[in-house]
Amino acid sequence: MTVEALSDKSLVGVKTIQRLRNDEEYPTSKQTVLALCVRLKLSPAEAEDLFDKTDFKLNTKKTEDYIYKCVLGACSNNSIYAINEMLKKHKVPLLGSSPEE
Repeated sequence: MTVEALSDKSLVGVKTIQRLRNDEEYPTSKQTVLALCVRLKLSPAEAEDLFDKTDFKLNTKKTEDYIYKCVLGACSNNSIYAINEMLKKHKVPLLGSSPEE
């Protein structure tokens, strides 16, 4: 898969993906990691493995993180657009990279 294809379907910018690939210390967000999991259609176990390689932990006692954990369970079944619609309804930050990344 090309960087451009990954970017289009994950809502993560091309430059962000390139920086993540080339710089292990590049700062990112939970939303970016989740967006990549969704686009790559990772299984829940694979998505958790990717999350374990970041500084982010999903605390299911927090509403936002609980919802994100549910998203991980549905990665292979929904598009990022459908997931973002659901997140918007629950007033949870949307997936993808922010302009600052």
